[in-house]
Amino acid sequence: MLQLLCLVLVTVHATFGLQYVLQTGKVLFPEWNVKKWEQVDDSIRGGKSVSHLSGNKTVLFYGNVDTTTLGGAGFASQRYTFDEPIDASKYRGIKLSLGKCDSKEYSLNLFPEKYIDRGDGRKASQLNFKVRFYPESVLYFYWDEFRGNYRGKETSDRLDPKRIHGLSIMMQSFFDQQDGDFELELESISFF
Repeated sequence: MLQLLCLVLVTVHATFGLQYVLQTGKVLFPEWNVKKWEQVDDSIRGGKSVSHLSGNKTVLFYGNVDTTTLGGAGFASQRYTFDEPIDASKYRGIKLSLGKCDSKEYSLNLFPEKYIDRGDGRKASQLNFKVRFYPESVLYFYWDEFRGNYRGKETSDRLDPKRIHGLSIMMQSFFDQQDGDFELELESISFF
């Protein structure tokens, strides 16, 4: 009900397919445009994992992580890139609201730069900021919980929330710790 009231109060239609609702220091993403999300799975490294995103009011992130092809490694993700970077420095972090889901471990990743095309149809590896989680109905992640990550390895880099170019939701093997089918229902992603 509160989300509906917020939608009536202030709605800015962004060119990148999500609606922004600004209300007392919060940015909510109440509607999804799954066509704007990009599948980024380990097939970019020769793997066989696969992910999908479907839905509208809520979305289902699902697929399969294969660990046999890449010797214990594997990941499946869906990534959203904003047309312009978002300055989220006036917020404390990100809130995930989840629906039905399995009990596997996932990660939420933030990207300080746009993807760089290598020229061969693949994207260059880049620094991202990751927080790992097991699904609960509502999760809050403060900016200082996001850890620098480059090609699966933690770095000492610190997230600057003044420049967020994109985000992704990921299921990965965490080096042969989990594999197989996965399913995570996303109700909303918001700043708090």
